[in-house]
Amino acid sequence: MVTAIVLFQFVTELIIGFNYALGQITVTPMALLMTHLVAPAANSNLPVERVIDTIVGAALGIVLALIFSSADDRAYFLRRQKKLRARR
Repeated sequence: MVTAIVLFQFVTELIIGFNYALGQITVTPMALLMTHLVAPAANSNLPVERVIDTIVGAALGIVLALIFSSADDRAYFLRRQKKLRARR
């Protein structure tokens, strides 16, 4: 288990400098393993709770971003999307 934690830490340090989101994907299993190492629980629902918390947090963030964004922000985003599609 310690080897897996060290491996996840190493991969996180390699990735996080150029892609933060991808680096966070490696942080989650590392955090779960470290939590289990410190306080092992026989029937822990921690991974399920973590996934549910992540989904609820992401949904809440999207809703709040939509509520607090202005019409100018949305227009800029649409223009930016059109430019990116035109490049393809």
